[in-house]
Amino acid sequence: MKKLFYILILLNFSLSSTAQNCNCEAEFDWIKNTFQENDAGFEYGISLKDEEYYNYHTQQIIEKAKQTSNFSECQDLIHEWLLFFRKGHHGIELHHSNLKKNELPELSNKEIIQSYKDSESYYISEVDYKNYINGTRHDSLEDIWIDAPYEIGIMKVDDYYVGFIIKADNIYWKPGQIKFKIHIDSKEVTYFMKNHSVKKFETANLLGENYLEMGFITFKRKTLNTIEDTYDKYFKQINAIDPFIEVVNENTLLLRIPSFSYSEKTKIDDLMQQNTHLFSKYENLIIDLRNNSGGSDDSYKSITPLIYTNPYRCVGVQLLSTELNNSRMESFSKDSTWNKEDRKWAKTFLIKLQNNIGNFVNNDTSIVRIEKLDTIYEFPKKIGIIINEGCASTSEQFLLMAKQSQKVKLFGTTTYGALDISNMYNVKSPSGNYTLWYSLSKSFRIPSYTIDSKGIQPDYYIDSNISKYNWVNYIQRILNTY
Repeated sequence: MKKLFYILILLNFSLSSTAQNCNCEAEFDWIKNTFQENDAGFEYGISLKDEEYYNYHTQQIIEKAKQTSNFSECQDLIHEWLLFFRKGHHGIELHHSNLKKNELPELSNKEIIQSYKDSESYYISEVDYKNYINGTRHDSLEDIWIDAPYEIGIMKVDDYYVGFIIKADNIYWKPGQIKFKIHIDSKEVTYFMKNHSVKKFETANLLGENYLEMGFITFKRKTLNTIEDTYDKYFKQINAIDPFIEVVNENTLLLRIPSFSYSEKTKIDDLMQQNTHLFSKYENLIIDLRNNSGGSDDSYKSITPLIYTNPYRCVGVQLLSTELNNSRMESFSKDSTWNKEDRKWAKTFLIKLQNNIGNFVNNDTSIVRIEKLDTIYEFPKKIGIIINEGCASTSEQFLLMAKQSQKVKLFGTTTYGALDISNMYNVKSPSGNYTLWYSLSKSFRIPSYTIDSKGIQPDYYIDSNISKYNWVNYIQRILNTY
């Protein structure tokens, strides 16, 4: 039964192509019919707006598709159509490998290098520059900064700080080429993207001692100054790939979970098991879920006992039964990686699905499961969970459970809102050029308690006057006062 509650990560595809032989009208017709017949949220999405509006929207896409012969433009049209229903748990993927080779002109590395050879440069040998920055200098920006794959040197030249390449890929960027300029007085940034196109940022900011931020780009000083500071901790947390635990202060632990992907389950389980002794010593626990876009409900099972204070309710989902949708359950029933009990469950549920084609089917005897654990742990006593707009899908399912604990408060900003229509599946188009991702299940919370397009709100909203670099410090102070 647990397999039914898997909620896959959001998909946002943005592949590009210059191909010109796409029959977009036919592609869209297949997408529309497949989505209409199989997506669990199709009728619900229309009910939230208006059927007349849906027909108008669809007709507009059809007219545009008739005039479209470019694969990536057609992809954008299909994505626009899908957004009518909801903003997450669907997607349209374009397969470059299926297009004719002459539709995808590619430059050789030599041609790329040649095309950018005349880019503005500032040349100083790496040895001379290192000698310069290791000597007496008057500005802390003049140093070596890194943001993979770039290693950048900064020199003060006339009215600008000039950021020049020390190391890069040696194809798009070569040593000496100028990657950015920062005006000394205004702090305005002229930044050159991978393809050397210009991007303007209003300002560049030195964060603490070790980070240089310009727009959405952050460089880290190669040789860190001073001991770890607030910014070092923030970037370690927000850029983490693997889950980790660290001590915040004498009574607070931080548990960072970047993803609930099923591939992360073993890492999370091992981390929780190996640090049992820590959880029993610290009064406060901060669980950082920022930008955790989901995965599998199984991935958070080992965290649940720490949170638990009382039985909690889990509202189930119902699956739309169609021949295409049921093929997933059929594959589960034959999957040798599943244990015997789970395969038996899948076979039994498949029979029920096949007997109810065209209907929504619930395999449980009740709409709501009540989960009860045997132990309530004394520590941690108070738990703050950090959330933001990057939290979606399984993360939101976890939050619905966690909010029922007397220990838990949510901190941050409203989550993404992609949970009511879930359990994603995919099918390739007849042409082989596209894959459509859609959803198989609909929550029984609809319509009385919906999350899609709304998100889950925090108990403590962290406004923009509190720097994102100080969220953890702010939360631990709150935990110590309530």
